[in-house]
Amino acid sequence: MTEILINADDFGLSEGVCNAIETLLDNACISSTSLMLCAEKAFELIPKYNIKRWSGAVGVHLQLTSGNCLSNPDEVPSLVIPGTRKFRDPRKNDSLNILEVEKEWRTQIESGIELLGELPSHLDSHHGVHRIPELFDIYLKLASELGIQVRGTIGEDVEKMRFSKVPGSIALVRDWTGKNLSKEALLFKINEVKNSHPKEKFLELIIHPGHSDDYLRSISSMSDARENDFRVIREFEGDEWSVATGLRLITRLEVISEYGTYT
Repeated sequence: MTEILINADDFGLSEGVCNAIETLLDNACISSTSLMLCAEKAFELIPKYNIKRWSGAVGVHLQLTSGNCLSNPDEVPSLVIPGTRKFRDPRKNDSLNILEVEKEWRTQIESGIELLGELPSHLDSHHGVHRIPELFDIYLKLASELGIQVRGTIGEDVEKMRFSKVPGSIALVRDWTGKNLSKEALLFKINEVKNSHPKEKFLELIIHPGHSDDYLRSISSMSDARENDFRVIREFEGDEWSVATGLRLITRLEVISEYGTYT
């Protein structure tokens, strides 16, 4: 393993989150970000940023657990609280309709394409809902159909991902973010993942950077911890990743050009 992807989730959640991610992208501290299109302020905030300048580095953060659906709620009734556009959490929803999930996720991806003027660089999901077994097949289907790479999964679904020939990350560092942990703790966790995935060519670090304010604190349980994510990752500007970890920061475009699809 010689390379690392760093993705900042939740672009569109709040102005403080967008500003922090903008700084990290503009200073080449991260590989990419994911648009949170169902957030309450997403379509007010995202057009304020020239996201097209980050071509090949902006994906879609598929949602089902929070925010408002983008489909007509009458067409996806199993996904929303009756009489609203607000999602019902699928982890607690016994009546979830799989076809409605596919419709809603298509709508989210199409909205991302409209904002970006191109295909998203990748797909991932809020709260990792793509790892719910009955949703993972839809996730892969959409990615394969559109030719989009993904944030991966664990266990038996890894083989599904490889069989589908959808490129994406399997070695994931996802338990550092949002916990106010140190730079040293991050390096430790990166080495843990490297050592536990010796055959993988790259790993992906998931982060949630942001500048906290009253609005963010009102909607996010880890709002202040986002400041820590931002500060630590900001320290790794330039060649710092290679010096500290032996890993080169790679872009989403390089994943495709260097590794293509799974064989």
